Amino acid sequence: MSDNSIEYETIVRNRNKRKGVSAFVLILIFFALTVACCFAISPLFGINYFGSLFSSEGKKVVKTCYAVVCDAESEDEQTATKLAQNLRSRGGAGIIEKQDNNYFVYLGIYLSENDANFVSNNLKEQDFESSVKTINLIKPSIKSLSSNEQEIYNTSFNFLLETVDTIYVLLNQMETNEITDLTANLRLNGLTLSAEYYNQKLIESSNSLIKDLNTIMASVASILKYVSAEETLTDNSLPYSSEVRRCLARIVLMLR
Repeated sequence: MSDNSIEYETIVRNRNKRKGVSAFVLILIFFALTVACCFAISPLFGINYFGSLFSSEGKKVVKTCYAVVCDAESEDEQTATKLAQNLRSRGGAGIIEKQDNNYFVYLGIYLSENDANFVSNNLKEQDFESSVKTINLIKPSIKSLSSNEQEIYNTSFNFLLETVDTIYVLLNQMETNEITDLTANLRLNGLTLSAEYYNQKLIESSNSLIKDLNTIMASVASILKYVSAEETLTDNSLPYSSEVRRCLARIVLMLR
């Protein structure tokens, strides 16, 4: 074989390699342009690719609850108030919320979807128009906080989640007569003291994220203080379970 033929074969091989590399680069460029176009035009079709990859403002769902909601079937607040009073007399939360000119009343919050569906079905048998609504409890991103601030935020926020769990367990134990109203009241007193402690810890920071959590914690402490008060326990106008269930619902609705 001559030197010229060897040199020719080398040239051909190098040319083929360059063609292969060029084709690969073109494919990558085409793919990149396609992806860029998809992101660019997605809002026109109501699609948010970035939103599916990253939650809004770095927020994270940390717990899912299920609310049993009764439709007041009226745009009249007075009708909704009567429904709320009726549900409270049965031990329900009776919290009124307006959506699209229609009033809804929260009967209670459940940590089990099966439990919520069971209660909702029972209400329907009693001619109450009810449904189950999913409520996600949200925690914002705290990456901007210092390590010390993150620790304060996490311990305080985790206390709120634990409070939801604790009150839910207390309600179940009250319904099955495992504990008395007085025992539940004493445990709620303990939660009140803890909420006031965390509230004081949060006050010490000037960070906006911690201030927002401080506002929630202060409200939770106030709610717990009311439901654990002796006057609330001894008031026989409503079942004590109604006050406890209302307390749980208010805390969950603040954390959504």
